[in-house]
Amino acid sequence: MKKIFFTTVFFTLLCPACLKAQSNLSMDREALNNVDRTPDVVNELKDECPFFSTTNWYINSVSLEARRNCTPSPLNLLTDQEVVSIIDKVPNVATALKGGCPLFSSMKGWDSDTVSVQVRRSCGPYSGALIGNYEVNKRNGSTTTGFDSLLPVLDSAGEAFAKQLVAQAQKRVLSLDEARCLAREAAKTLPELNDNSVKISVKLSDKTASLENTAAFIITDTSARPSANSGRMFKVHLDDAKIYVDGNDINITSPDIDSLVSKLFELRIPMWLTKKEIEKIILAVPEIADLVTNECIPYANNESSSRSAAGISCRSSITIADVYVNPQTGEITDSETAKPLDTPESRQIARQLFDQKSLRKNQLRKEIEAICKS
Repeated sequence: MKKIFFTTVFFTLLCPACLKAQSNLSMDREALNNVDRTPDVVNELKDECPFFSTTNWYINSVSLEARRNCTPSPLNLLTDQEVVSIIDKVPNVATALKGGCPLFSSMKGWDSDTVSVQVRRSCGPYSGALIGNYEVNKRNGSTTTGFDSLLPVLDSAGEAFAKQLVAQAQKRVLSLDEARCLAREAAKTLPELNDNSVKISVKLSDKTASLENTAAFIITDTSARPSANSGRMFKVHLDDAKIYVDGNDINITSPDIDSLVSKLFELRIPMWLTKKEIEKIILAVPEIADLVTNECIPYANNESSSRSAAGISCRSSITIADVYVNPQTGEITDSETAKPLDTPESRQIARQLFDQKSLRKNQLRKEIEAICKS
């Protein structure tokens, strides 16, 4: 995971009136909007790579760490969106969500099975107030709070929801056919087998039954000429698509393998709206679009599983429009009244975006099938 920068955004208090105004600002969200405009982040955002920011709060400032997260996590781990959707079920967080105040979750622990999530209010007179610090195990969905002794925080409904997501994640691992295809592509990287005249046989090894989340294949050269690399064993990890040969601990890679793995992972990405897509949808609401100027631009933050805070944010760090958008449906609601704000145009844009995602999934399936049959 590539770290882009670490910065501190200061909220200077110049007068008593400013103090009152500041208390009503969504400090964390406005800070993120300011960071989104910095040259380094603007350049990185072009590739639609997910971003995450770690927030540390001080008296009048907040420190943000922006990272690219293009390296896929193991398929059988909960995604970041799934982690946040579990946090939504924590009673304290669920109660805060009912109050109509968007929440921001800062997440740490990207390279481990456990991720820490800090949840704060991000609007109203208590903007920035801590709701809770939580840890979620991305393998089993257990959610706890505390430092010396971790205490479970989910009720029975929340635990059932977490188990459901974990079961879904476990089903995302590669199929044996997909693993066979990867093993076949890996065999092509060996000099002795990288020849169109060579015919290879890929057979599932009996050792697969004793391996966890791993498929083993025996690849044999069946062509007329003998091969020194005939009858070698390739092991494919079903959770992260890494490939090893003959017990070697070096992962086999090539441009073709990387391309295939990328397609396999993309195929499994849930069809959620991105920040840019959410911004496009809200601009189809006239009362929001009319507020856009050179100083005031649309923003969107994917803060929870069921709704993303979006609206118009100005360079003066003042939000002049604030709505919720469901990233799974594109539905728009007022952040305070929960009144639907959808228009025929916004609904049409949402349908088109989801149709495009469906078409992309179908295209990926065809491309993977073509690679694996060639």
